Amino acid sequence: MPILLDTSAVSLLIRRHREVERITLRYFPPLVCVHVVGEILYGRVSVRTPEPGYRSALEFLQTLEMLNTDLHTAQTYARVRADLKARGVAMSDPDHWIAAHALDGHLPLLTADRDFMRIPELRLHCIRN
Repeated sequence: MPILLDTSAVSLLIRRHREVERITLRYFPPLVCVHVVGEILYGRVSVRTPEPGYRSALEFLQTLEMLNTDLHTAQTYARVRADLKARGVAMSDPDHWIAAHALDGHLPLLTADRDFMRIPELRLHCIRN
């Protein structure tokens, strides 16, 4: 069964975090959504990563299967975001999308971000970074 990686998990996987590698291999193949890819690349651009480092990150990201957003995912996103807002829970917009992809695909989510614990229907693998 595949596993969905959030931005924190991908960052740790790039840095060869042993627990992230172990979990990723257990639930192979690792999946990412387009929002995670955007966040990783934004992070590289915002800190002005030299071109070789940016290319290296891009090449790594290309090895992962990427989930794109469709209408069903957008509906799940809207439901998750509205539910969290009604409960007074603030999360970043990309995290709403990541949660929507995990829920739509019935995928476990690998993360170091404890904010996802606020969405009880997610199946989480929370790791320490």
